[in-house]
Amino acid sequence: MMRVSELAAVALCAAVACTVPVAPEEEAPEGKPDVQVRRHVPEGCQAVGTQWKEAKYRGQAVSVPQAIRHERTGIELVLIAPGSYWRGASEGDGEAQDDEKPRHKVTLTQAFYLGKYEVTNAQYRQFRADHDSGELKGLSLNGASQPVVRVSWEDAQAFCERFGFRLPTEAEWEYACRAGTTGARYGELDAIAWHGEDWETGHHAVGGKRANAWGLHDMIGNVWEWCEDRYGSDEYSRCGSGVTDPTGPTSGDYRVLRGGSWGNGPGLCRSFRRSRLAPAFRLDDAGFRVARAL
Repeated sequence: MMRVSELAAVALCAAVACTVPVAPEEEAPEGKPDVQVRRHVPEGCQAVGTQWKEAKYRGQAVSVPQAIRHERTGIELVLIAPGSYWRGASEGDGEAQDDEKPRHKVTLTQAFYLGKYEVTNAQYRQFRADHDSGELKGLSLNGASQPVVRVSWEDAQAFCERFGFRLPTEAEWEYACRAGTTGARYGELDAIAWHGEDWETGHHAVGGKRANAWGLHDMIGNVWEWCEDRYGSDEYSRCGSGVTDPTGPTSGDYRVLRGGSWGNGPGLCRSFRRSRLAPAFRLDDAGFRVARAL
C-alpha cells in the first residue's frame, strides 16, 4: 500500500532577484594589457575555500567563488556552471512515466549557486522559530541537521524571499542532480541516498551519503525537494527537440517536487523522476534546497 505522502505527491518562487554589487575592478599593471581581474561574491555571503571560477555577470567576465556561505543562515552553496544536458528518461526505460518523456536537450545559459545540502531545521528556524517537523514512529524529525519537512511550496518561497534566495527551476535541479551523468542516478543508490529501506527511521542528517560529482549531497533520497516551476504533464512533449532556460508552464494548480525521499523505493529515487503537489500542502517527507543567481 502506498503511503499518504506518496499518494499526495503523485497528485502535487517567482525567482527572487539577487542584486550583487561588483567589486571595483583592479587596474592592470602599467605597461601590460588590460586584464579582467574583477571579483565579486553575492551580497551577504562569504567565499568558502580558495577556488574561483570565471563567469558572466551582466555581460562581463568576472571571477566568482566556487563555493559560498550565506552569512545569516549558514547555508552553503556551490557554483553550477552553465551547460547542456539531456532531460528526461532514457529511450527504452520501462519504468519511465509519460510525463518524463520524450527525452530532449536542455541548455542553461546562466551560472547559478545551489545549496550543497537540503535546508535544515536549524536554518529554517531562523525564519520560523517555532516550526515543528514532527516525528515518525516515535522518532523526532526535528534534529538541527536533519532536513526541514512539513513545509509547503509557499513556506519555501517565503523563506527564500526573506533571505534573498530562490527555488531552483526544474531544469536547473535535474542538471545539477545529474552532474554530467546520463543514467537514472549519479551513483549506486545505497551509496548516494537514504531511500525506501529507511522507512522505519525517517530522514537523516544532511550530508550523510556520498555527494555527486559537483559536490551536492542528497539530491536523490532523504526528502523530496520543491522546485520553482508549475507542473505540466505535457511539458516535455512541448519542448520539441530542445529548449533553452525553461521555466515550466505559466499556469497550473501544482508545483514540482524532485528527488524522492527516505520512504520511496528505487523507482521514485531517480534523477528524472517528477512529482507534483498543491503549493499549500505539507508532507512529512518534503523539504527544499535553495538557489541563488550570481
